[in-house]
Amino acid sequence: MAAILNAQIDTSFRGEDLHLKGELDLDKLHYDPEEPIKVYHHIATQNGIDSMSYLYEVLEMEPVHYSSEHPRIQAFISEDGCHFDWAGYEEDKKLQHAEKATERLLNHYFNESQQAADPNLKKALQAAYLLGAENG
Repeated sequence: MAAILNAQIDTSFRGEDLHLKGELDLDKLHYDPEEPIKVYHHIATQNGIDSMSYLYEVLEMEPVHYSSEHPRIQAFISEDGCHFDWAGYEEDKKLQHAEKATERLLNHYFNESQQAADPNLKKALQAAYLLGAENG
């Protein structure tokens, strides 16, 4: 299942009600806390709206409503649907990658009895993977 976050802005412009929708593929977007995802820009671009237009300025004054079919993504959407926890989602994504990598390493190098004999083995491999990802 693709990691799609749906975003919608509802507004009125020149007497017309607009319901502008956009899709954000979270697998393709790079989150950086120093440079937040430009949701308004993505929605405007997907709806053929120039970022230098007055309509774009009107859009920026309206809240974005988020939704997703993906259960993991839904967990990071606020109850009112107007906020998405970008940092929390990114951290969860890193943990999911670490979990998958750890499972592959464990199953490749250790049999089930070795894994069961040392419950800290998985924790150590996962911590090493995360540390490498941070410094990589």
